[in-house]
Amino acid sequence: GALDMGGESTQISFIPAETSILANFFPMHVGLGAGPIHLYTHSFLSFGYVTAFQRVSMRILGQLAHRGTKEMHHPCMLKGVSWHVQADKFGVSTTETPARTEGPIHLQGAGDFERCSQAARALLIEA
Repeated sequence: GALDMGGESTQISFIPAETSILANFFPMHVGLGAGPIHLYTHSFLSFGYVTAFQRVSMRILGQLAHRGTKEMHHPCMLKGVSWHVQADKFGVSTTETPARTEGPIHLQGAGDFERCSQAARALLIEA
């Protein structure tokens, strides 16, 4: 199978154990030398890495709102990373030194795999 995490959505494709899956929803039939290959493929909107990071960040910020703080120790950011951002633009960067120096919210990387995994699971449960 294959998993493609884009910015806004995630696509999954695999060869199902049976010829059809989900009553023929989203099937693909690819013809290659030895005969057809039946694939299942589907796109999951709002589960790309940028959107998922934004959703996890908003959830954490919401949990902190009752304390009146705008500083969060983000479990899904590397320890030592420090960003100042706007609430609607948490952003994800592929550079080592992203320009995230302005904004009222302070994200401090915690590098906590277990808490990050729990936050990601919570997104799946609410979907």
